[in-house]
Amino acid sequence: MIKKLILSSLLVVSVIGVMPTAASAVWKQDKYKNYSWVENGVKAKGWKQINGDWYNFGKDGVMVTQWMMDNGNWYYFWTNGMMASNCWIKNNGFWYYFDGSGKMIDKKIDIGDKMYDFTAPAIIVSKDANGKEAATNSTTNDNINGIGKNTDITVSSGATASK
Repeated sequence: MIKKLILSSLLVVSVIGVMPTAASAVWKQDKYKNYSWVENGVKAKGWKQINGDWYNFGKDGVMVTQWMMDNGNWYYFWTNGMMASNCWIKNNGFWYYFDGSGKMIDKKIDIGDKMYDFTAPAIIVSKDANGKEAATNSTTNDNINGIGKNTDITVSSGATASK
């Protein structure tokens, strides 16, 4: 009986020692009103998925907002830090499209029932399902207007811009 009690106690203690402890993760705001994500006392840096949404934290651990280039691709982050994806954004009179991975599109692509050509600077040429062409202002990676500014931002196609 005592052997079984000791064996049961050792088994319980070993299982408790193997179980992971709950991680402590919180948003922190500094005196400059910049946000950081802190897990177990350490600031997140680089790409981080939080509650299903993607964020980027610079080398200093500060949450990125607005435009950011990473590995040759442009991304946009709302003022709450969430990465824009699957949406159109109008910035300073130019329209941009961001795919499901958050990358700004700079090639020909089907969106809905239309083909869009983002390779031509300063213009988006699209064709609807009937082959009818339409054109609007756009830009390429080399000509992004308003970098570092949140001016004239318009969202379309049902995108959300809040946590």
